[in-house]
Amino acid sequence: MGSTFDGVSEPSKDKTSRDKVSNDNASKPMKGSPQGATDRVSAVHSQARPTFALCALSAVIAAVLVPIPNRTGLWLPLHVFMVGTLLGAIVAATQLLAVTWSSSPAPSRVLANAQRITLFAGVAMVAIGRELPIDSSAGKALIGIGGTSVIITLILLIVSMIQIRRGAVTDRYAPAILGYVISALFGIVGIVLGAALASGSFSSDFGAVRGVHLTANALGLVGIVIASTLPFFLATQARMKMAPFATSGRITASIILLAISTIISLVGWVTSTDVLAAIGAWCYAAILAGSISLYPRVKRKQFDWAGPRLAQMTTGFLWWIVALVLLGVSALGGSPSLDTVLVLMVLGGYAQIVSASLNYFAPVITAGKRKPGEGLRLTRSWVSFAAGNIAAIGVIIRVRELAAAAVAVWLCELAYRLILLVRFSRDTNAGVANVK
Repeated sequence: MGSTFDGVSEPSKDKTSRDKVSNDNASKPMKGSPQGATDRVSAVHSQARPTFALCALSAVIAAVLVPIPNRTGLWLPLHVFMVGTLLGAIVAATQLLAVTWSSSPAPSRVLANAQRITLFAGVAMVAIGRELPIDSSAGKALIGIGGTSVIITLILLIVSMIQIRRGAVTDRYAPAILGYVISALFGIVGIVLGAALASGSFSSDFGAVRGVHLTANALGLVGIVIASTLPFFLATQARMKMAPFATSGRITASIILLAISTIISLVGWVTSTDVLAAIGAWCYAAILAGSISLYPRVKRKQFDWAGPRLAQMTTGFLWWIVALVLLGVSALGGSPSLDTVLVLMVLGGYAQIVSASLNYFAPVITAGKRKPGEGLRLTRSWVSFAAGNIAAIGVIIRVRELAAAAVAVWLCELAYRLILLVRFSRDTNAGVANVK
C-alpha cells in the first residue's frame, strides 16, 4: 500500500501520534507497520459499497413502513431495520475493518456477493411471508427459506472471518475477529428462533422464546459486534492512538464477559427465571460501562475534526446502556414494555452508532483516496446528532409522533449528506480523469 490512504488504517500505538500529520494524511499507516496484499483495501471497499447502499435503502424502507398499516404492526419495520440495515452494516463493516487492520487479503468476490444476496433476499422473503395469513403454507415456506438464507449469510461471515484471521499479517485485531465470530453464532441462534416464532411455532412458550430471540440478536449479535469494534474504530474516527489500557487481553476479556452476560440472560428467558434474565442485562450494561477505559481519550483537536460523529457515537453508547438497564427492569415485569425497550435500544443506541459509523465509511468508500478530508467534512452533521437523540427521547417518553418526526428529519439529513458526497466524489474523479 505504501502511503495510500485507506480510510481505516490500523490505529497506531507508536509514540508518533497521527495528530502531528495533516487531516488528509492522518490515517496513513505508520512507517514500519505490517503490509499485506496491495489490492486488499480497494477490493474490500468495492465489496462493501453495494452492501452499504442496500443498508441505507433498508433504513428508508423501514421508516416508510412505520405509518403504513400492516398485519404485523411494529414488527415489520423493526425486522427490515434490524436485519436489513444493522446486520447488513455488520456484514460489510466487519470484513472491511478486519481486512484493513489485519493486513489480510480481501474475501473473494463470490463470497461477498453470496453474503449480500442471501441476506437481502432473506429479509424480503421473511417480511413477505409474515404479511401473508398466519396459516398460509406459502407464508410459512417463505419464512423458512428466508430465515435459512439469513443463517447462510452468518455462516459465510464466519467462514470469511476465519479466512481473514488465517491470512492476517498482524495479530492486533484478533480480539475483534473473535468477537465477530461469537456474535455470528449468537445471531444464528436468534434467527433460528425468530423464524420458528414467525411461522407459528412455540405458541405456548411465545414470551420466553421471544425473549431468547431478542436477546440473542440484540445483545449477542449486534451488541458484541459493536463492542468488539469500538476500541479500534474510535481511534480511527478520531485519528489518534488507541488507549494505552486497550491491550488485546483486556479487549478479549471484555468480549468474553459480554458473551457470558448474554448467556446468563438467555438462560433466564429459557427457564422463565426473570431475575436471571435481568441480571444478565445489567451485567452486560456494567461491562459496557467499564469498557469505556478501553476507548481513547478524545481531546479538543479530535473533536474539532470529527465532533458530530464522535458525539453521536457517544450518545448512542449511553442510550444503549440505558436501554440495557430498562431491559432488566422489563424482564422483571416492570415498565417500560419489552417492545419499548427494544425500540429504544435500536433507535437510540444502535442506529446512532451505525449512523455515525456510516458517516465515516461513506466518504472512505466513495470519495476514495484523493481527498478523504474533504469527503469526511461533508458528513459532519449536528442535525443528524440532534435528530437521533430527539427520536430516542420520543421513544422513552412514549410520544410516537415526536420520534417519527425526528427519524424523518434524520433520514432526510443523511440523504442530503449522501447527495453532497456523491457529487463531490463524481467531481473529484472527473478532475483526476481530466488530469490523466
